[in-house]
Amino acid sequence: MNRMMVALASVLVGSMLTGCTKTEPSKTAKPDAGGKEKYLAKVEPAAPKSIIDVKKDAKDGDPVVVVGRIGGGKTPFTGRAAFTLVDLSLEPNDEDGCGDAYCIFDRDDLLKATALVKFVDQSGKTLPQDAKAFFGVKELQTVVVRGHVKRDGDKGLSIVAEEMFARP
Repeated sequence: MNRMMVALASVLVGSMLTGCTKTEPSKTAKPDAGGKEKYLAKVEPAAPKSIIDVKKDAKDGDPVVVVGRIGGGKTPFTGRAAFTLVDLSLEPNDEDGCGDAYCIFDRDDLLKATALVKFVDQSGKTLPQDAKAFFGVKELQTVVVRGHVKRDGDKGLSIVAEEMFARP
């Protein structure tokens, strides 16, 4: 009888432990949004600078807050969590129907007023999600980005983004 009680107790304890480790999905949990919330600012970062000013003054690694308009080419989105950002001083206009709201500008002038914004993982690789779909932004939308400067020679500038605020 004692053996039977010990066996029954073992089975009972074992089933309780198994029940304790079983995880049921929460009915109130929100679906996983892929972590984009950590990159989206709830309020606009203060004192954003123009891309032109940042290109003149910022050094590699400097923290920066920059404001600009998504654009600068027919495809400002790269297919990953990155896009080109154009200084607000360049007003978009597609008068000639070229399919790019910035094709009216001289290439050198556009280069002086453009930066690449990229969101990276811990190893420094650009996130694989498409920025347009992942963040819900679109061409010609104004965004404010907080991050660090990454210089690519004299003319090239990237902003390794930590957060972004999309203006409505």
